[in-house]
Amino acid sequence: MKIPQNMPTELLANIFFHCIPSTSLYKHSNGYPLVHQFVEHDPGDFEAELAETFDGLQAFERDSIRNSLMGVCRGWRNVILQSHKLWCQLDIDMAHFSNYPDELRALLRRSNSLEILITYSAEQQDVTPSNTDPISHDVMGIIRSEFSRIRVLAVNCSKCAGFDKAFVSKLFPRKQETELPILEHLLLYNTQTSRLSDVEVGSISAPLLKSCLISRGLDFVWESFVPSSLEQITHLFIGLPTRNPNTLFLELLAKCKSLRALSWWLSSRASAIQSTSPVSLAFPHLRSLSLHVEMPDDFDSIADLLDTPQLRSFTIIGYGYRKDFPMWIGHFLEKNPQLKEIRVDSADFQDCSVDILTPVSRLERLILSNSIPSKEFLRYGGDE
Repeated sequence: MKIPQNMPTELLANIFFHCIPSTSLYKHSNGYPLVHQFVEHDPGDFEAELAETFDGLQAFERDSIRNSLMGVCRGWRNVILQSHKLWCQLDIDMAHFSNYPDELRALLRRSNSLEILITYSAEQQDVTPSNTDPISHDVMGIIRSEFSRIRVLAVNCSKCAGFDKAFVSKLFPRKQETELPILEHLLLYNTQTSRLSDVEVGSISAPLLKSCLISRGLDFVWESFVPSSLEQITHLFIGLPTRNPNTLFLELLAKCKSLRALSWWLSSRASAIQSTSPVSLAFPHLRSLSLHVEMPDDFDSIADLLDTPQLRSFTIIGYGYRKDFPMWIGHFLEKNPQLKEIRVDSADFQDCSVDILTPVSRLERLILSNSIPSKEFLRYGGDE
């Protein structure tokens, strides 16, 4: 099969580009990755979508289509191999490339100098304390060598035995500053919740960072950011330190003055914050706040630190029916009468009076999920 003479190579490459599905990090057409869109989702749905992002199925489909197109004829193969933009969204599986590092280098060269998006998965057998061979580390070194042109970096270590320090120390080596000069979106995804002990990483500079997701247990990575890297972040999904909270964590969070959406997973140690930190969390542009609360006292401690004059949407997830939702949310509502939307997930407030909503006179929408409302609340909703 020959390329039609009247079809420019550039046009054919553009057709191929639209034939190959975009990475699952981009499920919408607004040009932003998933972490930049969690404010538009129900929090439970967002976490499910996040898990799907790293399931590997779409990466397989993308590679399969690209390989099928290259197999049609030599002309098509040459067009695909020479079109750099067809290689700027890459899924790198450490389990494979640990054995073929030269193949990874060749793959990265195909995108030339274009900004690249990398989804990086590490399997348990490749990142364990007993497996610290140079080949496994070589993959991380290759990725680091491309940091100067990575615009989106998503790292999945859910299949590792924790976010192993052998992995972290190579990706962000201690006593070295890691520079990511054009990085705009960062996802560090891990389903493990326990914090690693004795993990030290070097400082991280990402001055253009716009959105960031750091799963629970990885707060030591957050604490390694150069403060100036946080000034432009507008969307942040983060877990509170699973160790005793320290002032540094909150001081860095307070630097995020551009925040428009914040999803914060509070650990059972959050109640220690109020008494240990003088930091005020003032977010003048924040419009959406989602809190994952394990204990009522966690929220009470955080609420006193928050100053959110532009907040419009508030979500609270209780993770269980016996969280005694009622009165501890009242003070926060009094501080934020401008709220237009409240979402409550997994909270028992049968004994809570509907008067608690009186301060939010502009409330337009109240969404209850997996929760047990009182009859008074049901009557209130019906009257409206």
